[in-house]
Amino acid sequence: MKPHYIFSCAILFFFLLNSCSGNEAQEIEADPEAIVEIEIENETEQEVITECPSTSLTDFNQFLGFEYGDEELLLESKMGKFTGGDYTLDSSSFIYYYNRVDRVPISIWVNTKTGKINTIFIEVISLGKNFEADLEKAVEEFSIHPCESLWFGLTTDEIKSRLGEPAEEAVSSQGFTMLSYDSEDFLIAVAFKIYDQQSGKCSSVSVNWFYN
Repeated sequence: MKPHYIFSCAILFFFLLNSCSGNEAQEIEADPEAIVEIEIENETEQEVITECPSTSLTDFNQFLGFEYGDEELLLESKMGKFTGGDYTLDSSSFIYYYNRVDRVPISIWVNTKTGKINTIFIEVISLGKNFEADLEKAVEEFSIHPCESLWFGLTTDEIKSRLGEPAEEAVSSQGFTMLSYDSEDFLIAVAFKIYDQQSGKCSSVSVNWFYN
C-alpha cells in the first residue's frame, strides 16, 4: 500500500502597488549601452535554461545544496546561522528560519525523530524591480545554484513546459495559482506558487522529501 502524505503551508503577503502615468507622450532616445546590457542578460538567461534541462521530479532530490536524506547536522555548514525556529503544531518537525535576506524567507523543516530534512521552502515576496534584485541577494547569500534559482520568475506555462502537467493545479481566490508535482515513487513532492500581483511569476518553491 502506498503511503499517503498531507502537507500544508499557508503564508499570505499583501502589498500595495503604486503606479504613475503621464498624459503627454515623450520621445526617448535609446541608450546603446543599455541595449547591449539587456542583450547580455537575455543571452545569460538562455544559457542557464539550456544548461538546466530539468524535466523530472527526480531532479529535486537535491535543493539549496542539500540532498535527499541529508540530516540536521549539515544545516549550519551549508546555510550558516539560522535566525529563528519553531516546532510544528504536532511537534513532528522543527522549522529553522533563515531570514537574512529581506523579502526572501527560507525555512527548512527537520523531522524531530530522525533528524532528516523533510521540507525546504523559499519564497521571494518582492514586487516589481525588487523581485530580481532580492532574488540575486539570496542567490549570493546562500550560494543558490542557477539551476535552482531559474524557477523563480517562470510563468505557469513555462513550468509546465519543463515538468509537464502537474498532479494538481489550484487557483486561489487570494490571487495565486499553485502547481503541485509528485515523483513516481511519491517520495518527492514539489509545489510552485505563482502570484497575480507579481506579474504571474513563480515566487515560491516548496520541496518536500518523504521517507519509507
